[in-house]
Amino acid sequence: ILTLKRFSDTRWASRKQAVEYVVSSFPAICKALRRIARGDLTNCTGAALAKAKGLLATVTTFEFIFLLCFWNKVLNLVFRLSNYLQGSKIDLITATHLINACCLELSELRDEQEFSSIERDAKQLAQKAGAETKYTCKRIRRVKRFYDERVADESLTDMREKFKVETFCCLVDTFFQQISNRFSDFRQHVNKFFVLDPKQFYDDDDVNSGNTAIVKLAEVYKNDVCCTDIASEYRSFKLVYKDIFPVYNDGLKACEILAFLIAN
Repeated sequence: ILTLKRFSDTRWASRKQAVEYVVSSFPAICKALRRIARGDLTNCTGAALAKAKGLLATVTTFEFIFLLCFWNKVLNLVFRLSNYLQGSKIDLITATHLINACCLELSELRDEQEFSSIERDAKQLAQKAGAETKYTCKRIRRVKRFYDERVADESLTDMREKFKVETFCCLVDTFFQQISNRFSDFRQHVNKFFVLDPKQFYDDDDVNSGNTAIVKLAEVYKNDVCCTDIASEYRSFKLVYKDIFPVYNDGLKACEILAFLIAN
């Protein structure tokens, strides 16, 4: 069994590691809680026995195990982005691509295929731990129906569909919205610099494309850049870049453009 880890409120890596350790050790955790709840350990107090029984009743529900596997998947997605953003050689354009990719992957979790994949992982983990492999059946509260009520307004009676709609999809939407809102200003500012992405110089056959974007970018820095000449200088550089591109295997990186301009 791995030692369970505390997580930090500010570090995604610690959250990811904490959840991974719980997933890896989940069968052993359930086994330990059962031993405590049965009173096999003589040095446990009554409060410890009661707490162990309460924890066991919670963690062995299929909903808990599903959300544990779900969290594990979400934190793995976010960790790749978080790890890159904390690097010392961060590239803003690459960071924006990773943010967009992370948002896309989060939104795709809503698909039935992704839901079923997490569900299979949860069932396998539940079987190893001797826990529930079915959704908890709850009594459906009867609500008075009116003559003009639509079928779509009826309460969900299938526990799987109810959990998916009311819990899973709500969580996915919340995570997606939070990530999007958190980086909205960042993406808005970085998008202004996409016109300087070297990959666009070689792929674009129109030398005049990007003129509007480069002029708008120059207007932001009008005290340092001549907005009148920027379009022609931009076109000239695109042509030069296409000539020197074959010399480099992957072309010039964004951080190498200034050094190239100075040297040439």
